[in-house]
Formats: sequence, C-alpha cells, structure tokens
Amino acid sequence: MSTPANRGYCGRLSQVWFLLGLLLMALPLSAKAFRIYVTNHAGDTVDVIDPATNKIVQVIEGVEVPHDVSFSTDGRRVYLSIESENVLDVVDRKTGKIIKKVALSGRPNTIAVTKDGGRVFVGIRSRPGVHAGRQVCGRGLGRNQAINGG
Repeated sequence: MSTPANRGYCGRLSQVWFLLGLLLMALPLSAKAFRIYVTNHAGDTVDVIDPATNKIVQVIEGVEVPHDVSFSTDGRRVYLSIESENVLDVVDRKTGKIIKKVALSGRPNTIAVTKDGGRVFVGIRSRPGVHAGRQVCGRGLGRNQAINGG
C-alpha cells in the first residue's frame, strides 16, 4: 500500500537517479580537461596522457630521473622533483617547457603544495627533513629554506 511517506521517499529516489544520470553523461565532457602525468623514472621525460583517448598529448623533456609530480593551485605550473640533479623543476603546464630549476639540499622525493598555493614542500630523501620554498606569484619558486625533520 502506498502512503504519503512512501511517495515522498520514491520521489526523492527518482531525483537522485536523475542527478546521477546527468553526472554520468557529463563525465565524457569533463574528461577532456583531465590529463595523466607519467614520470619515466628510468628515462628523461614525463608523458602527459589524455585519458579520453589514451594517447600521449605532450612530452616534457630534459628531466632526467623525474620522481614526483604536483601542480600549482591555479593549474598553470607543474612541479617535478628531479633526482639526478637535486632540483625542483617548474614547468609551464600549457607549453611543457621548464621555466625554472630550483636547487635543493639533497635528493628530492615527494612534492606537496599548500591549499593556498603559498608554499611548495619537497621531501629530501638523503637526510631527514623537508625542503620548503615560498611561491612567488606566477613566477615559480623564490626563497628556499631547509626545515629539519624530527
């Protein structure tokens, strides 16, 4: 038997399915904006793949032994930790060109960017600690300082 309470529940359930359907239809459209960055640890490139076509759409070259990838909060910069040179490369996301190399105090590992984009942290593998840099608005990284880990 159908009660007013059941009709309300079923009505909400249909709305949820409708919204879910809209979201699923939008996925192929939004997939065009996403890219997959693959670091070639045994090489000197980072391949950028379009997940909609599974094809390489960009190659970032001249980055021997790249370890990790992270992005500026505005999406315009790609940060790469480069183990062979002990640097953090700042790459223009649109062109794939290196715009700055920031010297680090040791072998870089993972990268983290604060939510506000004001700081970029790079884990240093050769000793305990984290290497931190202050991001200068739109110009990559500026001042660097080592922070000892505990």
